[in-house]
Amino acid sequence: VQEPSNFVHCATEGSPAMRAGFQRFDRIVAVEGRALDGPLVSAGLANMLRCEVAIERPATIEHRKVEVRMFRESLAERRRTLGSTHELALQLMLTLAGLLVDASSFDEAESLYREALVAFRRKGAEDRRRLHEDHALALLSLATLMERRRREEETVPILKELLELRRSHLSPTHELTLEAVRSLARMLQHVGLGSEAILLCRVQLETERSELGPTHDTSLDTQRQLCALMEREGQEAAAEALYRDLLEIERMHLGREDPNTLRTMFCLASLLDETGGADEAVRILRDLVQIEKEVLGDGSEEVRASLATLGRVLQDADLGEAHADAHEVLAVYRELLELEKRDLGPSHPETRATMGMVSQVTPPPPQYGRPWRAWPPPPP
Repeated sequence: VQEPSNFVHCATEGSPAMRAGFQRFDRIVAVEGRALDGPLVSAGLANMLRCEVAIERPATIEHRKVEVRMFRESLAERRRTLGSTHELALQLMLTLAGLLVDASSFDEAESLYREALVAFRRKGAEDRRRLHEDHALALLSLATLMERRRREEETVPILKELLELRRSHLSPTHELTLEAVRSLARMLQHVGLGSEAILLCRVQLETERSELGPTHDTSLDTQRQLCALMEREGQEAAAEALYRDLLEIERMHLGREDPNTLRTMFCLASLLDETGGADEAVRILRDLVQIEKEVLGDGSEEVRASLATLGRVLQDADLGEAHADAHEVLAVYRELLELEKRDLGPSHPETRATMGMVSQVTPPPPQYGRPWRAWPPPPP
């Protein structure tokens, strides 16, 4: 063994069973008389210690320190014997960076990720294909670290590079490519580049519809994300048209009782309520509540959410002097209140909020022969 000192750390920090394993390993090497690759032995022992920490007992600060120290030694040895750009050195570099993130040593971890990325970018075409997953891991890990450190603007170019890497080595509709598209779109919207996120999802949706068809699950998932992006960016008209198209496809190919169809009905109704289409929103929500009760049961969270939305839309809408509409508001809230008392308890915040809504719409005695309306009356 070229680096026998690596045994010292494991033999002193490991459990009795682990120390016995190291002794047997040492005897095997001595008997066979083989010279093993020191960096590989060191990394193997470090991984064994890491597995033992994870399985046999909770990780402690001391174990983390041992792990980091062993991987640092192994990385230094690999750099010396194999070079800093060798794939084994790069893989160990990524593992050590992950350990440093767990130990909150963010600066050192970021430095290692960036060093590995420089090496991956300089690789030849053949090596880039072979090391594609390691390269992608480095990009994704660095992007996650930047987001964790509240440096979202630096995350965007990293996620763009990840997307280009996925597209160059995988198909545009591969699961990992789709994951990269959605991560980038989410981050673009988060940093205020919503229009760029919408364009990205539009292009992706067109590609998926062309290659997979408009009714494929992947195409529908991207269309849902695009609808939500448009709604958040204030493009209500475009979002409404896309929601209607999505709902028609889902009803035809998934069925009216599919969870995705029900979710799209709820999203469309909520959007219509915000854009002045309360009447249609009420009709959709009434149908939605009925279907959800049949499919999910009245104890589901979805039924409660739909009832709450229906009550709010009915209460906010212009009910005119229609006595039946006003009583529907009260009936919806009372039904919701009974479900919340049963499923959440009478002291739950949602139950107490619904109690307040019921008290607001309780009809007072009719005065001067005028029909009852929601109380208090809406402002002029």
